[in-house]
Amino acid sequence: MLKKVLALLVLACAASAAHAKVYYVNQSVKYHLGDGRLGNSVDAEFLDAYPVVGPRWVQAFTVDKPDIVKVRLDHLWGVDDCAYCKDMIYIDDVPMARMFQEDNGKVFTTPQPLSFRVVPGHIYLLRIETVVSDGGADDFAFEGVSVVTDEAEVKMMEPGPVILKKGQPIPVFKQPDGNGPCGSQLIKDWLPASEQSRGMVAWEAGPPPRARLMGKGLDSGQSVRLFMKMDAAGSDSSVEQFIEVMLGDPANGWVFSVGPQSTAPTKGNVKVKGSYRGQGFDVKAWKSGEWNQVDVARCFDGVARLWINGKESGAGLAMPQAADGALLIRSGGLKVQVAPQKF
Repeated sequence: MLKKVLALLVLACAASAAHAKVYYVNQSVKYHLGDGRLGNSVDAEFLDAYPVVGPRWVQAFTVDKPDIVKVRLDHLWGVDDCAYCKDMIYIDDVPMARMFQEDNGKVFTTPQPLSFRVVPGHIYLLRIETVVSDGGADDFAFEGVSVVTDEAEVKMMEPGPVILKKGQPIPVFKQPDGNGPCGSQLIKDWLPASEQSRGMVAWEAGPPPRARLMGKGLDSGQSVRLFMKMDAAGSDSSVEQFIEVMLGDPANGWVFSVGPQSTAPTKGNVKVKGSYRGQGFDVKAWKSGEWNQVDVARCFDGVARLWINGKESGAGLAMPQAADGALLIRSGGLKVQVAPQKF
């Protein structure tokens, strides 16, 4: 019986970890905190390759619902165990973790007992710092800072992250400018230069399929709003009829498949690294024969998402911050118009 209970607990923990939501801050950027005195530091040669930015790193964030959060670092270098060394992570003024030399070279996550309870309507200050004393400051570096939640959506505030000297005041943080989904910045001038005078990109019904690279791609935290309209598809069921909205190379994105003589998709599927996957998505929100609003966003949690007329598809695709976000639309067998506004 005890073995069964332990097995269930392991499975529950694994399921919880699998569904955790991870919100990165500048995922691929390395930060070197300290005072630059590296002589006796662990990983001194590595640290010397990155300039000191100061003793304190701060990023403000908010959440959309109550939750319990942790802080994670993908990489950690140079933390020392010495008399004056104290390298800490805080949310507001609550200690989330202290880092030690044994944590170097590992993924570091704040311990479960120090998880932090958050609620909407409050701006939280995530701080990573080395405590400066008479003996100086420890020099260490980190990369891949993220806030991990079970359910809540995290929105990073501007400016951020900021680096502060000892005694320097914390700036006033604000919501990022932008009116796209999941707190993203809406990119409006995405049409290719060759199509800007026409105001749309259009496909004719005949083969072969044709892909068009848009004039702007999406960085992490950005979104685009597309308006799409299709005329009736042909009656030949042997010809594949579809619209694809893709990000990056190799392509990750969403495929709208259209049946014969239809003016709306009959099913949705996803592509990952250029290949079809079994994961489908609901296309019932599409309005037949009308202009349809399709929003695509690279959200701050590292997931790309798509909405049809305001309804999320439910088919999110992992896209780390450093991933290629080139926007490409491909269609075959359909007469389709894609524009930044309804005509």
